[in-house]
Amino acid sequence: MSNKPEHDEWGSGLEAMQCTLQLEKNMDQAVLDLHRIATEEGDPHLCDFLVSHYLNEQVEMIKKLGDHITNFTKMDAGNNRMAE
Repeated sequence: MSNKPEHDEWGSGLEAMQCTLQLEKNMDQAVLDLHRIATEEGDPHLCDFLVSHYLNEQVEMIKKLGDHITNFTKMDAGNNRMAE
């Protein structure tokens, strides 16, 4: 289960993206932990389900968010409000 974000108001679009990335990483870790438990308990069906329906999508989303944050940072979006 994912925890509630530390805050729900952000100073900029860049900050919101950074918080979103952290939430995605937290969710990815939770799914990885569940996959580890399923492996330890010998549940190949749950392992396959998690890999097929969640893990690949999580990795792709983390990559996309990271790319957006990199682009916003290069444009100095945190200071000039370009990511609003």
